[in-house]
Amino acid sequence: MNTAVESFEKKLSGGIRRQLYAVQLLSLLITTLLSLISIGEIRRFSMDKVSMYADVSFNQAVQNVDRQLQSVVSTARAFAYTELAQQLLIGAGGLSDVRGVYNSAMSNVRFIINTNGNIIDAALVDSEGKRYLFGSQLDHVITSYARERTSFLKDRNIKHGLFTDFFSEDVSRPGNYFMYVLPVYSSLQGEKYGKYIGVCLMLCRTDSICEAMDASLLDNSRLTLLNSNEEVLRDAGLVQNETLKSLSQNYYTFSNADWMLRQLVFEDSVGVTEGLYKNTAVLFIMAALLILIAMIALQLQMINRHNSETQRRLLQLELSKNKLRLSVLQSQINPHFLYNTLACIRGMAMENNLPVIAHIASNMAALFRYSIKGGAFVRLNEELGVTRKYIDIMNLRLDNRISIHVDIPEGLTDIWMVKMMLQPLVENAVFHGIERIEGEGRLSVTGSYISEKQYELRIRDTGAGIPPGKLDVLNALLRAPAGQTEELPQSGEAGVGLSNIQQKIKLLLGDAYGLRLESVFGEYTAVIITMPVLLERPSDPA
Repeated sequence: MNTAVESFEKKLSGGIRRQLYAVQLLSLLITTLLSLISIGEIRRFSMDKVSMYADVSFNQAVQNVDRQLQSVVSTARAFAYTELAQQLLIGAGGLSDVRGVYNSAMSNVRFIINTNGNIIDAALVDSEGKRYLFGSQLDHVITSYARERTSFLKDRNIKHGLFTDFFSEDVSRPGNYFMYVLPVYSSLQGEKYGKYIGVCLMLCRTDSICEAMDASLLDNSRLTLLNSNEEVLRDAGLVQNETLKSLSQNYYTFSNADWMLRQLVFEDSVGVTEGLYKNTAVLFIMAALLILIAMIALQLQMINRHNSETQRRLLQLELSKNKLRLSVLQSQINPHFLYNTLACIRGMAMENNLPVIAHIASNMAALFRYSIKGGAFVRLNEELGVTRKYIDIMNLRLDNRISIHVDIPEGLTDIWMVKMMLQPLVENAVFHGIERIEGEGRLSVTGSYISEKQYELRIRDTGAGIPPGKLDVLNALLRAPAGQTEELPQSGEAGVGLSNIQQKIKLLLGDAYGLRLESVFGEYTAVIITMPVLLERPSDPA
């Protein structure tokens, strides 16, 4: 009897023990499975955030580099089309006149070098190869770099200029210079008006480009600047090796240079695997369900803290991006340099009894004085005044081919609007509309109330019009919310100019306001601006 009882108790004890083992094993398997799933989700979440950070930082790098290039392009154009530079390239006047013009141009170059940290020297080379050097930095590179690029630009009729690759005085060292080569065409009245007269050269340090790349560099990433032959101009960041796997890649080709910026973001596969194994080994030891709950709670806490940090960093990046975008939209050129140069030109014109040149310079000086003073908002009648000065300048150049009609309701001229908005749109209508047709072109600026709180301005020209396909692309570009136009196809300089004005309106006033286009190809183009009725001056952006 005792033997039977003992046998039964052993069987019962063995069954319970096996059940307990089964429960513990099942608990361990569930704990491990849930932990692996949780680790996988956290890893996927982290990779998504890394990719998002990579996109934001890459866009920031593109904007930083492009801003440095644009400052060189704007300064080169401003200097090359001064009367002093034009006279040197055309070669008008005697030796004493040329010396006087050269000395005045030298003052402008010194001003450029002192105010633009990118540029360290400048030179002019006329169509016959005669050089005007303003410093000692360019003499040793003009033959090897400028002549080749000058022939390339002239043979292909490229008018926008090109940047050279990075180079150095010592070929054994990394390149610490680059050069902008701008073909110059005469803007002075005479037999050479509109013809090629030479090139303007701007020698620049690579420091600003390198700093712009380094400022937007993420951990475990690499930024590479390449030329058109995919040769490396500059590398920054982590060096790829066998233990690193690329998570994402971004590319961008700059419109004003044959350069491409590439971003690679890497994952440390060895580190990730080791971390996964360690977590798994620890979790295998933890068989209790309470420990599993504690681990999940801890993971959720880490995710919440990571989300909070992510939101904070994204907000900082977005604020920085908006400030940079406003800065770029409001300051594409160096107006102080242009204003001082125009004042110099006006004085020289008055001394030499050239009233037409003096009148143009006076109007241009007034326009640039208007652009660099005051805040982001002005009254509508001030915008109309600047626009009339611009039309006056263009009529002197185009033999009074442009007539303008303004029809604004009483009281509407005193409201506040975004500064430097009307004149660029009228300029766009002249260059892309009226200049492309024969004979007289008519411009009209009309205003009307939509409601008590909104009104619209309509700028209409009798120019060449816009093809239907291109019109659809431009309107799609303009309908995009602020900050998203980079994802849409650009449509030439006109599209970029309209997009800049649209982004400026949306950033200052909101997505409810902005531009739209109407056009009949071969007949007319109209830009319609929807704006709020601002009876009081708004605060300028911080």
